[in-house]
Amino acid sequence: MLAKEACPSGQTFFGLTTEYINSIYEQMFIMTMRTNFTFTELYSFTVVLRSWVFEQTVKFFQKDNEK
Repeated sequence: MLAKEACPSGQTFFGLTTEYINSIYEQMFIMTMRTNFTFTELYSFTVVLRSWVFEQTVKFFQKDNEK
């Protein structure tokens, strides 16, 4: 299910796009399933930190699956 646009007219210049919001929620879902972080903790991360943690999580599990 996709998140609804914040603005009924569909304009996104004052907010985030549906695609961006869904990608962030997907990252957070994956990290809550694969790490010990809670959704609330991940939500409070800065964008840069959350992206870095997600990248490191993906790298870790890719290396682990290669073994």
